[in-house]
Amino acid sequence: MTFWAGVLSAQSHFYAESNSASSETIKIAALSYLGADATRQEWQPTVNWLVNELPQYEFEFIPAEHDDIIELVKSGSVDYVLTNPGLYSLLHYEYGINHMLSQVYANDNVSPLSLGSTLIKRKDNH
Repeated sequence: MTFWAGVLSAQSHFYAESNSASSETIKIAALSYLGADATRQEWQPTVNWLVNELPQYEFEFIPAEHDDIIELVKSGSVDYVLTNPGLYSLLHYEYGINHMLSQVYANDNVSPLSLGSTLIKRKDNH
């Protein structure tokens, strides 16, 4: 539940950036640790929600492995990244990215071995 509240906050961020009807492509890379197909399946509901709620934007979803995420951020090729806390820390210290959202589970039945995620954006992307 907390995760979706954070996404709603991101929605207001998008609306504040542009009031125009022009279509801008938002590139979102996601850490793919189980393969591109599994990553697409995991995040497709979120991408669908963004497409429906923010029709003034086009979204490009990019499943990427660890080193590819680093290169995408380094080259400025993506606007947002869905990643784990360890990679986020590296990207923060090496490239100055900042987090926007953190996923929080609504119950205590989540395995301590599960992976978390963070949505981040480039510092120069308002």
